[in-house]
Amino acid sequence: MVTAFSDDVSLSTSTNRASNAVPKRAGRYCQTFDGADITELQEHHLAAEAFLMRVGRLSFGHVDPPSEEELARGSRSSLEFVRSIPLWRFRLPVWFFVRPGRWNGIGIEEQHRRGWIRLPGEVTDLTGA
Repeated sequence: MVTAFSDDVSLSTSTNRASNAVPKRAGRYCQTFDGADITELQEHHLAAEAFLMRVGRLSFGHVDPPSEEELARGSRSSLEFVRSIPLWRFRLPVWFFVRPGRWNGIGIEEQHRRGWIRLPGEVTDLTGA
């Protein structure tokens, strides 16, 4: 399930652990629930939407369904982001074999509580510099 709040902010909820294998750009929220049925998945997705709207102050905007080219551009953008992370080639095995299990079953609200994700508008530099 995917909710696009804007072109730069989206929420995805799935049963595929691999969805959380690699780090995401800011604003790309992802939660996975391996083994969940469609009703459970929808409940998790709606809860995350409500949290992002309440705490992240997001709202639904008009977003056109992506074209094939836009989907390809999004994939390239994700790949470029991963490649921008220092030592990404060495981190890749850890991301694929450890990260998906660690993130599975952890909803957006809990990811935020644990400090794993930041919401729009949150301060990222606590030094004040």
